Amino acid sequence: MKVAARSASVLRVKRRVHLFGLSLLLAACGDEVHSLDAGTQNDATVAPDASTPADADTGAGLDAQGADAQGADVPVVIDPGTGRIDLGTVTLVNGSSESFDFELPSELDSFMIVIRGAEDSMFVVRHLDGPTGTLVTPDIPSEFLDVLLGPFPSQYKSPNRVVAQREGISAALFPNNPSVSVGAGSYTASLGGVRVTGQQTAPASGTVNVEVFYKVGSASSGRIDVGLYFSGAGGLSADSAPASPLMNAALEKLRTVYAQIDIEIGTVSYHDISSSYQTISSLSGPGNQLNEMFKLSQAAQRGLHFFFVDRIESPLGGVIGGVAGGLPGPPSGQGTTGAGVAVALAAANGDANLLGHVMSHEGGHWLGLSHTTESLLPGIEDQLPDTPAGQAGTSNVMYPDGNSTGALLSPNQGSVMRRHLETVSR
Repeated sequence: MKVAARSASVLRVKRRVHLFGLSLLLAACGDEVHSLDAGTQNDATVAPDASTPADADTGAGLDAQGADAQGADVPVVIDPGTGRIDLGTVTLVNGSSESFDFELPSELDSFMIVIRGAEDSMFVVRHLDGPTGTLVTPDIPSEFLDVLLGPFPSQYKSPNRVVAQREGISAALFPNNPSVSVGAGSYTASLGGVRVTGQQTAPASGTVNVEVFYKVGSASSGRIDVGLYFSGAGGLSADSAPASPLMNAALEKLRTVYAQIDIEIGTVSYHDISSSYQTISSLSGPGNQLNEMFKLSQAAQRGLHFFFVDRIESPLGGVIGGVAGGLPGPPSGQGTTGAGVAVALAAANGDANLLGHVMSHEGGHWLGLSHTTESLLPGIEDQLPDTPAGQAGTSNVMYPDGNSTGALLSPNQGSVMRRHLETVSR
């Protein structure tokens, strides 16, 4: 089985090095995060073309309101084919929780576990057993490279890969590769967590909220709405971006790349945020700009949220081209630290093809895709058998090399992206 590397995905382009999953190396967090002024000036929405189904999901489908926090064993069906189970609070003691159970229905296609907790900590599904066997194991033997895989290397190398993500929220998608499957019945899970201070971690204690979102019935095609957020970088705003040749060409690249795996870009909305986010100089720690910016995602809007800034400064040097708020990002997580994708316009340098590639690549991470191979971690690859290993994969969107703007996605990659709960089946 192929394995790969990491969580909150970061793309460095200046030095031709891509570190899309640096986890704690770039996501160290301190104490309470304080919200910054959103600075929203105006929003605009462009409707999809006439071919978009009139009954497409409007955004209420995964809203947390009305869920039964006491009835963890009773699925709350919200949209046809989707549902949500609120498991309430789970307690972590010295970095791990007791096991808990939940039931999933027949004709299950995929499900996602979302963990929300303190913004000085990172969380993971530590162990998961289900009707089809063990999906996540806590006890895979440690190896030398595991130190680069973050605080949960066994979960990263599990049959169904799970990673720690942005501080305060984490999501896991099941299944995310064809070597595992899911089915109706009872599941038993436990959680792990670490508190992060600077570059140090310690076992986390406290309560977290846990939800399970699921899809039933396999979908061969999907649709995802897109929100675009502008800090004024590149002279772009919610008013000017709809007529921008650069932005329109980048969006067309995104549409073309995702169309090959039968995901349609639906409604595109445009929003302004404060100019204080033009340069993202902090990726971790108390009140870091990246987390605070992602919180500005519109709470009522489903889908992918792209935040356009001028520069994203790397603590390791070089220029970061893009950062995804999760691998995968959390469904129904709008307004949280994991709810977006940051894209640096300066790194694209006016190249619409490169800009569209970064959007496609980072959006792929947010929808659950790992790199096809890790350039900095020899032998670390994704878990998908139809993606070429090593340098043979340069034509793939998820190949991490600044010299490549590959545009291909494989059928297995498409299956992962369509199973994400923010992708509406059609």
